[in-house]
This record gives sequence, structure tokens and C-alpha cells, in this order.
Amino acid sequence: MRIAYLFAGAIVAVLMLAPFAGALDDTAFRAMLRLSGRLSFALWLATFAASPLVALTRSAAAKYLLRHRRGIGLMFAGSHAVHGSVLVGYALAVPTAHFLIYVLIGGSIGFVLIAAMAITSFDGPARAIGTRAWRRLHTFGTWYISGIFALDFILTPILKGKQFEPTYLPFALALLAVYAMRVSVRLRVSAVATS
Repeated sequence: MRIAYLFAGAIVAVLMLAPFAGALDDTAFRAMLRLSGRLSFALWLATFAASPLVALTRSAAAKYLLRHRRGIGLMFAGSHAVHGSVLVGYALAVPTAHFLIYVLIGGSIGFVLIAAMAITSFDGPARAIGTRAWRRLHTFGTWYISGIFALDFILTPILKGKQFEPTYLPFALALLAVYAMRVSVRLRVSAVATS
């Protein structure tokens, strides 16, 4: 787990220091956004996959992932805070940058949910809001974020009428695989409950 923390920290440090490396143009900002967004996605996907992986495989690796889900989730929150900072820097530094209104609103809601989930990942704030509210926040927030990633990696290329970019394929397939695992677990639970 320490290697993961060091790797994530190195990526975050590079992204935070990049603006001081000289003038950044549209291409540089887009590269930083892709890197920070994809790192965030990988960290988030690990947290989203942990529970169904344990239910389906009961493997030691899946149990390890589930045991460290909170730490990975906090790494995701940190990584995505950097992603948000790069987005703001891009909007301020590149006059031609433009964002669709649904992206601004939907993304802002996502960042607020991520911050709320990160804060309530610690024992004190979690106790303060109670188990029921904590569960609702984390369930809704996780599924909301999954929708944002699905929109980004699957629906946006289709809605824009663009050809599906091959670089999106691994991310889209990984997300669809975790959705399939979650459906499979849900069906198993339903089958057991009705038998």
C-alpha cells in the first residue's frame, strides 16, 4: 500500500509543480487533465470494485483492497482535488477554454460530494452525521461519481457524434466490468433472499 501512496504522491507533486515549469498552453493543460483524471478514475474504480470483488471471489487481493478502501478513497479525493485545480488553472490561463454548462454544474456537484465523502471518511465526522446519513451520502456519492465517469468515458464520445477514441476503451471496459460485477452480486443476493 505504501508504494501506491508514493506513486499517487509523485503524480500529484508533478501536477502541482507543472504550472511553475513555464508557460502552459492548451495542449499541456489537456495532458495534465487526462493524467489527473485517469489517475483519479483508477483510484475511484478500486474503491467501487472492492466490495463486489470480495463477494464474487473472496480472494486475498480483493479482501486487501476492501480493507484499504478508505485510504484509496482518500487518495482519490486528493487526486481529484488536483484535477479540479488543474481545471480551474486551465479555465483561467487559456482564454479559448470553454466548458459546457452541464459539465460545470454536474462536475461541481461531484466535487462537493467527493469533499463530503472524504471528510466523513474519518471517524469523528462519520459519527457526527450518523450511520444512516453516512451510508446515504457514500452510496449516492459513489453512484453519482460513477455516472460522471460513465458520461466521460462512454456517453460523451457517442453524444458528440465522434468516433469512439481507442484510448477511452480500457476505462470504459473497466467501468462496465465493475457494473457487471455489481449486478451479479445484486442478483445473487436477490436469488438467496427469494429461495
